[in-house]
Amino acid sequence: MPDYLVYLVKVSICLFAFYLFYYVFLRKSTFFFFNRLYLLSGLALSFLIPILKISILNTQPDLIPLFIQEINPVTVERQLSQTTNLPGHVKPNLYSMLLPVIYGTGMLLLFFKLLFSIVKIIRLKDKFGVNLLDGWKVVRIDTDTPFSFFNIIFLPQEVNSLVFEHEKNHVCQLHWLDLLFIESAALLLWFNPVIFLYRKSLKLQHEYLADNKVLKKTDQIRDYLECMLRQVQRMSSGKLVSQFYCTTIKNRIIMITKNKTPKKNIASYLLVLPLIALLVLGFSPRVHSGPAALSDPIVEDFYGAAQDSVTGFNRQDNIPSIYPVDKEKLKRKASGYGWRFHPKTKEKRFHTGIDFNIQSGEEIYSTADGIIIKSAYDQVSGKGNYVLVRHNDEFSTLYSHMESIAVKTGDQVKKGQVIGFVGSTGASTGPHLHYEVHKDGKAVNPIDYLPE
Repeated sequence: MPDYLVYLVKVSICLFAFYLFYYVFLRKSTFFFFNRLYLLSGLALSFLIPILKISILNTQPDLIPLFIQEINPVTVERQLSQTTNLPGHVKPNLYSMLLPVIYGTGMLLLFFKLLFSIVKIIRLKDKFGVNLLDGWKVVRIDTDTPFSFFNIIFLPQEVNSLVFEHEKNHVCQLHWLDLLFIESAALLLWFNPVIFLYRKSLKLQHEYLADNKVLKKTDQIRDYLECMLRQVQRMSSGKLVSQFYCTTIKNRIIMITKNKTPKKNIASYLLVLPLIALLVLGFSPRVHSGPAALSDPIVEDFYGAAQDSVTGFNRQDNIPSIYPVDKEKLKRKASGYGWRFHPKTKEKRFHTGIDFNIQSGEEIYSTADGIIIKSAYDQVSGKGNYVLVRHNDEFSTLYSHMESIAVKTGDQVKKGQVIGFVGSTGASTGPHLHYEVHKDGKAVNPIDYLPE
């Protein structure tokens, strides 16, 4: 799955958590301003939390999960289903290629639908013209449904002054800015049904706020309620409008007539702080404490099983000792072994190998005799097309971000044999080979095993 879709899934998880909190604790309160503020803040935080660079957990490097993933039967089955292991080539699955197309199509359809509704409103404005009424921009339309669009109020030819007051409050309180924000979010998160429930809740708070403001200026509550009930037929003029006769009229009447929430209950908004802390904790990058030995018993069993497959290899030939690519064709060594800031995620982490910057399509060689433990495509951890070679009970090597793979799992290879071709698959910023050497289950500096 592309990185931006992974990010949007994380945003969706945050959004669901914020909406669930609102639905359980806040939706029935009469703190309309704070509810509006909560919903807007929750939406903003949903996009912000997944990209926060707050390092909280101190863990071992990604080396351990990488190897556990290699021997986890469920993971292996999933990865094999995502690859096409044809001789000499491994490709990403059709599903991962279709996802961006499906996402982009959905977003475009929603965008054009929104654009069409805006065009309809602009045509109304051009048809009837904008006039000033008590200093407000007003368009007199031939429908029975009043609404506001940005700072323009659309009113029927005959309308109650209380309705006009209601629409003025939408404009005064800048509700159109909220609608721009939520509609932009809905375009990005169209696949998540929660965003539409979120939008409905925000627009409902707008109606509560406008109703509340009107009723503070007049004691004509009965007349105001009659205005709301007079319109039985309801129509929608577009997404970016605040409409007086909306489908939530029942909720508005309930809120107008119910007792106000006690002021002491405002402290309930503080309950969201633990939720924010949990979300930040869940999506925060982990600081790695450097390379460590792989002591997991599952990994040890894996190595024990692999040892039987390579005991017949000549020991001298199964020690990594050559360059994995043609040294003469190297542009530069992009990134060495050790601490660095990841070029894509910008988080500080331990780089457990060497990146050889070389042109796409160049041959990749096994640096020692061995057996192919894994030949697959992995988008989840960012390796792309990769090969894992076990050389003996002491050494193994990893080659990732390949354009294509020339070997399959279970093949025996010789030192210098071509196992794939340089590319830029997975979490890669350009053509290169990521090369790792592991000794006794621990990542070591590959430079120590390269010829002078």
